[in-house]
Amino acid sequence: MAVTITWKINVEFHSDDSEKYIYAVEVQAKGTETVDSVNYESIVDYFVELEKPDTLIAYDTFNKQSTLVDAAKTKMGSTEVTAIENRIKNNISKQQKPSKFEVIGNGSTATTSVPPD
Repeated sequence: MAVTITWKINVEFHSDDSEKYIYAVEVQAKGTETVDSVNYESIVDYFVELEKPDTLIAYDTFNKQSTLVDAAKTKMGSTEVTAIENRIKNNISKQQKPSKFEVIGNGSTATTSVPPD
């Protein structure tokens, strides 16, 4: 199965101007994958400052999530969006195939996939 990545807006930052536009957002990219009934997840949060649009749309009449996610991803640029999505995929891959660590102590050796503190 492939990693599914969804984008959403966590927080909106509003101007104090009389026009009340959203000048910044915290956008979240969340990747999930289920393998053999085990759920894997990786999340990246990203702060994006937005430009004031030429034409303001009434706050209560537009689809905030899709409109703001599109605006944030456009502002971030395709290179940064792809880098974030690849980081999420790599994180999930590492969760599925953890590194092995050798722990030596008190005259004994053990191999574990959890790094020592």
